[in-house]
Amino acid sequence: MIDYGAEIGSLKKQAQEQLGNLGKVTELPTENSLPFYKGAKFLLHAHNSEVQTTIAVKEVDGVLLKFTIHYRNAEESEGIVPGMLKMLNTIEIM
Repeated sequence: MIDYGAEIGSLKKQAQEQLGNLGKVTELPTENSLPFYKGAKFLLHAHNSEVQTTIAVKEVDGVLLKFTIHYRNAEESEGIVPGMLKMLNTIEIM
């Protein structure tokens, strides 16, 4: 959970620095084919030959959350990631 009043620009800069250690940082559109990312404040991605990491900041039930998703940069991840994102999309804050 992100502190109330946190600035999105500052969070984005921190995420870019974190991902920069991995490789080139790419900002992805939040209105893409994966429902989990729709409406995110931002969506950043970086990878190297071994791993991919995506950072998304989005509101869930009115609470701002940061999701850092790591997965292997390998063919088998293609089958796992969509299911994982589908599960993440069911998160509720009570």
